[in-house]
Amino acid sequence: MECKAREGRGIVMLWMPCPDRMGDMMDCVPRSELLGEIKNYFPLNCSHCLLYQAIEMSPSDGAYHDKEKAAVALAAKILGIEGSVVNSIEALMEMEDATDRLRRAALLGF
Repeated sequence: MECKAREGRGIVMLWMPCPDRMGDMMDCVPRSELLGEIKNYFPLNCSHCLLYQAIEMSPSDGAYHDKEKAAVALAAKILGIEGSVVNSIEALMEMEDATDRLRRAALLGF
């Protein structure tokens, strides 16, 4: 699977090719095999970005539950990401959440 980076609105966006029938592909290919096929073809670490997105989506209900943390840890292991990097990305997410709350309080009044 090839990842491509593209600048957009001051951030780097990640573009990955998506088959027409992603659901079929996910059903027939083990997830560990899919994650293991990710290669880094540019300076942005695709594996770290993928894990960042997984951590960002996990607390969609407002809490980062133990089962979600375990799933993230498993994905990190499959991707070959060290625990210290996982901790750093989780800390980054906590800082981003705190910044969002501060921004809302300061600028929107709630």
